[in-house]
Amino acid sequence: MKQGDKVLVEVPSTVRVVESYPKYVPVDPAKKQPDPKENINPNDFPTGTTFEYKDNTPVDTTTAGEKDVTVVAKLNGQPIAEVPAKVVVVDPKTQYVVADPSKPQPDASKSIDPEQYPDGTTFEYKTPVDTTTPGEKDVVVVAKDGEDKLVEVPTKVKVVQGNPQIVPVDEGKKQPSPEDSIDPNDYPDDATFEYKEEVDTSTPGDKKVTVVVKQGDKVLVEVPSTVRVVESYPKYVPVDPAKKQPDPKENINPNDFPTGTTFEYKDNTP
Repeated sequence: MKQGDKVLVEVPSTVRVVESYPKYVPVDPAKKQPDPKENINPNDFPTGTTFEYKDNTPVDTTTAGEKDVTVVAKLNGQPIAEVPAKVVVVDPKTQYVVADPSKPQPDASKSIDPEQYPDGTTFEYKTPVDTTTPGEKDVVVVAKDGEDKLVEVPTKVKVVQGNPQIVPVDEGKKQPSPEDSIDPNDYPDDATFEYKEEVDTSTPGDKKVTVVVKQGDKVLVEVPSTVRVVESYPKYVPVDPAKKQPDPKENINPNDFPTGTTFEYKDNTP
């Protein structure tokens, strides 16, 4: 301390250099705010210190990305430090998997975007995902850096299944519609569907197929299904002035169809 050029006293003191830490939060349309003290280590500050974001400016948590923030530490209402930091807002992703009675677990890293996290981050589901039955399953992905939990991200796993499709034999190998081998309502509106391989419709029998579901160029899921190719048979009947009608099910093999299936001629045309 000086007065003019004169040194009055030299007073030893301490400068505490504090770190900031990125705070990871999931996207939230309701604009839920992160806790400023999770951007710093409160133990670096005196007891009774409070923390807030500078100017109490809300953090935009409605869109993914890194958001620059400043944590203001106050003691007895007076600022004692301003610490620049980042809030990283991360996206959930809906993952599509095929129903499987053996209960295989999906890859948790496909329910988020790993590129939004530090290298070496690991991902796991908070609880096992029920993949035995179709439907939309609520899940939580836990992202960890070593033993430190970075964030818990709520998201969804959609468990889907194939639908057996029945088509007539066609010597020209006319291809069935992939949309009829799955339920298009299980997928985004802009999803497209294609068979992974050509379906042999020239001979009767159950043909194993795989429906590839895409959104743009991205494959969402590959769904195993079955196309049953069925034959028809000529039905011989005698001339009948009374126009007695033949039985439609005698033109096909009823055993090729699910139990409870009924048969009629198209438009009930005699």
